[in-house]
Amino acid sequence: MDAEAAGAPLVVKVMRMSAPVLATHAVPVFETARESGAAVPAASSVEPYDAANWDAVLESYARGSDAPLAHAAPTLRDVPYTDHLVLPSSFGVVAAGEVFSALVTVVNESDRRVDGVHLQVDIQRSGTKAAPAREWTLAHTPTADAGAPLAVCALEPRARLSAVVRHEIDLMAPHAVVCRVRYDRPNGAPEHWMTKIYKFAVHPPPLALHATAHGNRAGMMDVSPAVRERAYVQVQAHNVSARPVAVEDVDVVSDAWDVTLLDAPDTTSTARHLHLKDVRQWLLALTPRDPAALEAATLEQLGAAPPEKTLVGVAHPLGTVQVRWRVPHGSAGTARLGPIARVINVPNAVAIGDARLAVRVTLEKPVHVEALVPCTCTVRVSLVDLRAREAAPPACRLALEPIANTWTEVSLLGPATIPVALDEAVSVPLVPLRGGIVRGGGMVLRLYEYAQAIDMDPPRVLREWPCFVELVAHEAP
Repeated sequence: MDAEAAGAPLVVKVMRMSAPVLATHAVPVFETARESGAAVPAASSVEPYDAANWDAVLESYARGSDAPLAHAAPTLRDVPYTDHLVLPSSFGVVAAGEVFSALVTVVNESDRRVDGVHLQVDIQRSGTKAAPAREWTLAHTPTADAGAPLAVCALEPRARLSAVVRHEIDLMAPHAVVCRVRYDRPNGAPEHWMTKIYKFAVHPPPLALHATAHGNRAGMMDVSPAVRERAYVQVQAHNVSARPVAVEDVDVVSDAWDVTLLDAPDTTSTARHLHLKDVRQWLLALTPRDPAALEAATLEQLGAAPPEKTLVGVAHPLGTVQVRWRVPHGSAGTARLGPIARVINVPNAVAIGDARLAVRVTLEKPVHVEALVPCTCTVRVSLVDLRAREAAPPACRLALEPIANTWTEVSLLGPATIPVALDEAVSVPLVPLRGGIVRGGGMVLRLYEYAQAIDMDPPRVLREWPCFVELVAHEAP
């Protein structure tokens, strides 16, 4: 794209730096006497070609112009190409998320020297309902230190001043490259500024993203807090453009989670390329870097929840999904989605006696034991109060009760209601009914208040465990 002010000695050229190609020149075609009916004359000019290439062309006389050059030297096949790179003549398709790169050049087309030349390149974005108009300064050429006077240079005839600018297009709105050029006029006239504006439209990104966050239901009884709090993010990318898209990387950008890509596709070009209407899926595992901070955030949200809600939706921010992609004849781009969050349902804190002393009771750690079949083993479980362990008034009692029809692989001995205390361990006798890894049934922790009629009013459920214990059972010798 060229622009020139009337009578100005300087010409501004702006070219997008995307997918340059090798410049070509015409290839001579020769006919045999049999094809044309006349003798083949000598070539009028062979200066652009190397001697070895010209010898290969002469050897092709007898075969005719339509015969394949199967025995030609490799240099003959490359004869149409030069060693010069050519940039596209237009900006082409610019999509949201791409890094727009351009080469801006100021050329002195006059026959005299031009002094005091300075180039400033800005990019402007039109305002939308979602975001106001903005302007970024991308380059000053020549450059100068901060606070220093404006740096200028002199251009001899046919000399040029160039700058490479890059800017990530983050919004689908009209943009414009603004080039401001300053130079000194001859004969002591005041300096002159000229401005050239190159507008271009921004198209939608070629990928449509969808992400879903999941909790770690299979690891709820794991010993490690990092495993229990692990989250999974399912990312789906759909090519909605007419061009093929190469996906280079899929990630979740977060400061609080470590991200692992579980099922990365094959690294071959076929697996990485998405054609029209193609869909790809990725699964990422997120492990918290500080599980204690995650628990503190959960307690903070529980404290702000209304007391009448038994289950509270607790949201844990995960970060932003980021997919890096590339299209033919285009720059690298990034598609972002988010921020996304994992929402889990947590039992609400229960007020015991004084409403200000909210108590939340959880298992101190999951229960994993070894046992013999069919011998009795005793499991000791500690319950811990995460908020007001010492301040809970004695006007209540807690009890563990098994969930009916869930204890099929382990027999639970003892009373149907097991009294528990916050500061003491609970002994639960169990008998595994088979060998191997045996999962116990569910258990419910209930709150009984002495002020209520225990036989008539239903107790409050503090927490429910789908699998209370997991045994590794061995056959008795």
